[in-house]
Formats: sequence, C-alpha cells, structure tokens
Amino acid sequence: GLSSRGLGDVYKRQALSYVLFRIMVFRRLSCVTHAMEQMAKGDLRTHCEPGSTHDEIDITAAAMQTLIDSLDATTAVAQEISHGNLMVEAHRLSDRDTLGIAMESMVSNLRTTANVADQISQGNLTVNAQRQSDRDMFGIALETMVAKLVEVITEAAEAADSVLDGSQELSAAAEEASASMEEMTGNIKRTADNAGQTERIARQSAEKAQISGDAVTSSVAAMCDIAER
Repeated sequence: GLSSRGLGDVYKRQALSYVLFRIMVFRRLSCVTHAMEQMAKGDLRTHCEPGSTHDEIDITAAAMQTLIDSLDATTAVAQEISHGNLMVEAHRLSDRDTLGIAMESMVSNLRTTANVADQISQGNLTVNAQRQSDRDMFGIALETMVAKLVEVITEAAEAADSVLDGSQELSAAAEEASASMEEMTGNIKRTADNAGQTERIARQSAEKAQISGDAVTSSVAAMCDIAER
C-alpha cells in the first residue's frame, strides 16, 4: 500500500489538477459570461470565440458568437432603414426567427407606405392609403392627408365651376345690355329722323301759311281799291 506521504502527494496532485481545471473552465466560461453581460446592455461589439477542445463550453461559445453575428446583421439592416434606405433586404434565419420575420414585415410595410407617398406626390389621389393597424400613426396620417387633399381639390373644382357659371351669366348679361343699347340707339336715330321730318313739314306748312296770308292781304287790298272807286 501507499504510505501516508504517498497518499498526501496523490491528494495534492488531484487538488492541483482540480484547481487548474476550475481555473481553465472559469476562464473559458468568463468569455461567454462577459458576452452575455455586454449583450444585455445592447453592446454587440463583443466577441466570444470558441476554443479548440470542442467540448460543451466551446459549443456554447460558438452558439453565442453566432447569436452575436445574427444580431449584428439585424442591427445593420435597422441602421440602413433609419437612414431611409428601403432597398435593404431583411432575411429571416428560420421560420421561427421572430425578429427576422418582424424586420421583413417592417421593410415591406415601409416600402408600401413610401410608394403610396410617391403616388400622392405625383398627384394620384386615387391611391389606396391603408393603415396597417389602429396604431399605425404613419398610415393614419397618410389616410388623413389623402382625404384632406381630395376635399380641398373638390372644393376648388366647385369654386371654379361657380366662377365659370358667374362668368357665363355676366357674358350673357353683357350681350343683353349690348343688344339693348343697339336697340336704344336705333330708337334714338329713328326719333331724330322723325323729328327732322316733322320740322320740314312744319316749315313747309309755315311757308304755305305765309303765302296764303300774303294772298289774303293782296285780295283785301284789291277789294278795298275796288270799293273806293
């Protein structure tokens, strides 16, 4: 059997191996722990590179790094969208990728909304501006804008029609007034012509009366002369 001293050496070696093992395990796990802590704060600049032992710790570290890369790619898509780039493509990692599916839906909805806004800017008010939900503030704003624009244009068209009708009425009144003036001018001309004719007749009558008076005077004078004889 082993002596007490030999047993002590064995226990020491086992204890040292255990301590070294714990140090190695904790050091490798600290990478995963640190990465999780940074991600919990929203910091995706961390890294968690797996080792070469291919044990459970390495598998966990590799899975953590894959998660970091996926979130980093999704963040890049979100940043492009925030800069107004709707040509960016959002891809789900699987059919159970809730975040990826949400990003795809968001990009699609924003493209639809942008297309509606573009149609409105070109004067097309028949475009269908439809909200995605009762909490879709952008969609509701577009619906309201289209409705208001249609209302304003309708009122402007009605006002233009009223102005056109008024112009037509004024034109008809002007034509009627012009015809009345022409008729009045004709009446005045005819009255003037009649007055001139009446004046001529009166002058002729006066001349005839003068001649008749002269004849009567001559006749009376002749009769007086005969009577005196």
